[in-house]
Amino acid sequence: MWLKKRESYEVVTLSVLFHNRNEREVDASRTLARKAGVKLHLECSLPYLREAVDLDEGLRSRLESKNIPSTLIPYRNLIFYSLGSYFAVVNDCSTVVVSHNKDDIGRFPDVSHEFVQKINELLILGAPDVPITVEAPLLNYRKEDVFALAVELGVPLSDTWSCWGTAEFHCGRCLGCETRKRLFASFGLRDDTVYIR
Repeated sequence: MWLKKRESYEVVTLSVLFHNRNEREVDASRTLARKAGVKLHLECSLPYLREAVDLDEGLRSRLESKNIPSTLIPYRNLIFYSLGSYFAVVNDCSTVVVSHNKDDIGRFPDVSHEFVQKINELLILGAPDVPITVEAPLLNYRKEDVFALAVELGVPLSDTWSCWGTAEFHCGRCLGCETRKRLFASFGLRDDTVYIR
């Protein structure tokens, strides 16, 4: 949001409410949208979309054997990019901006420059008279670079949510929480996050 606001874009945000999405994460997205001064914050409820951890044990085991996180929603980004493109059209936007970073490449199968390129080709095929483009401006940035950029842009990092769990507070153990703790510490920033552990 802040990156595109700096580039003088008028920003509309979209949050997808999938099965077991942590309400605190949803609240964080609302707070950040408000603080960024976006034109509109949209929410789309898709409760039937489930992470692999909420699907059958066989699928979960297959993913884990390939080092794919159990937080994967099969075809998540194909669905999310399509939703973003739909809402872009109906809200007179020309660009869908996604926030994947370099550390996501390889961890999730639908995060790469090639995937974004293919999505853009499909968008042209699906609606040639409606010029919507998907951009992933952070794909060349590691988590540390994204954090540094957020600090530079004045993003209120204390309002962000990192935990992959479903509890009321950050678990303190998942990869999201571990990374959060490490980044706040390495940048010498006070971390007011409440961790269960």
